[in-house]
Amino acid sequence: IADEGLVSGMAVPVQIKDKSLGVLYAFNRRKTPFTQEDLNTLALLGNLAAVEIIRKHSSNALESQLNFLQQLIDAIPNPIFFKDTKGVYRGCNTAFESFTGLTKEIMVGKTVYEAFPKDLADIYYKADNSLFQNLGVQIYETTMVHADGTRRNVMFNKAPFFDTRGRLAGLVGVILDITERKKAEEKQKESNDYLNKI
Repeated sequence: IADEGLVSGMAVPVQIKDKSLGVLYAFNRRKTPFTQEDLNTLALLGNLAAVEIIRKHSSNALESQLNFLQQLIDAIPNPIFFKDTKGVYRGCNTAFESFTGLTKEIMVGKTVYEAFPKDLADIYYKADNSLFQNLGVQIYETTMVHADGTRRNVMFNKAPFFDTRGRLAGLVGVILDITERKKAEEKQKESNDYLNKI
């Protein structure tokens, strides 16, 4: 380092508790020696660097985990969504986007009243509140506007989810398109009614 004109140096460990993350160096071109105050300042910078490294590592780990979970729910063929306790959409899968024609970017941050016609939004809103009041699995049939503009018969399966402290954090829902099944049931009913008249 003398070839670079540096006459002295000091170093402090970059660590959190007992975990060593590296070393922070400072070099001096002045002939005056480093003081204890300089060393204290460098130690403070070392601590700040350690905190930032851990924060960044945790952030990257969380981002990786969230990315994996999103890929996991995107692989499921049924439409899936989740909301917070205020009824605001916090995410969905690609099947939900395909079924409704509404992208994740459009849905996240919105309520049912901002995404669907009022008559349907009223049903969804009341069902959500009922689930939050009576925690458990909720299953019911209703209709939903499909991406092609038609109304489809669907079955909702909803359940609450909780945060790491066990507090209610929201709900997750899975949608099953039962339109064809309902049509088949209606045809069977019509056929039975016709046979009963004969």
